[in-house]
Amino acid sequence: MGFASFMNDPKSYLGHHRAEIRNAPPSALASQAGGAVALLNGKHSVLYTQAPAVFISMIHTVGSGQAIHSSNMVALGAKLGMGRIQRSFQPIPSGADIGLRYLPFQENHCTYMRLDGAATFFITGPLSGCTIAAARHAGAVTLFHSNDNVGTGVVARLTQRASIVEVCNTLAIPVGNLRYCEYQTAYDGLGFVFGRRRNAGVWKFYAHATNLTNQTNTRKWAEI
Repeated sequence: MGFASFMNDPKSYLGHHRAEIRNAPPSALASQAGGAVALLNGKHSVLYTQAPAVFISMIHTVGSGQAIHSSNMVALGAKLGMGRIQRSFQPIPSGADIGLRYLPFQENHCTYMRLDGAATFFITGPLSGCTIAAARHAGAVTLFHSNDNVGTGVVARLTQRASIVEVCNTLAIPVGNLRYCEYQTAYDGLGFVFGRRRNAGVWKFYAHATNLTNQTNTRKWAEI
């Protein structure tokens, strides 16, 4: 079961896999970064846009000592709490558009991306304390990945929210349209966020993370 299996049926895939997202080299990214814009809280924002005629998929690697294939017995064992298969995803160039859009992480930045009409699947990560947000306005869906590696705990989360709110104000997106995915609320541990476009263009967003006690959880945090 590879990345295509995850895209086609995330619920089934994550039922017996523990997945993580790895950073990608710039050569593997189909999203173009704009210039960094200074924010009032000392952070910066960066807009990412889908590069014309440049697409990505993701390669999945098998964890050390992990099974290459997830058999029915392995899947059953995961459901019974006997451990999940570990997989790591990393963006790679693709010859065709599979609908995947990837928003990179940048330290002490708020990166953001407006999903284009051909997007059907979204991923951002890795995250271990970052705040993710989604907003729909004027028919468009915009995603934010906000990081503060200077502060910790509640202070960092407040800073990360402030970055998102300031960017929203510059984009004329009503702050009330924002839906947040925050550490220790929507996820706990090391994880990533993914989203799927469903019927009538509705997007559903989820956080998948594994905590320090090796417990893995997937939660829906927005439907817009």
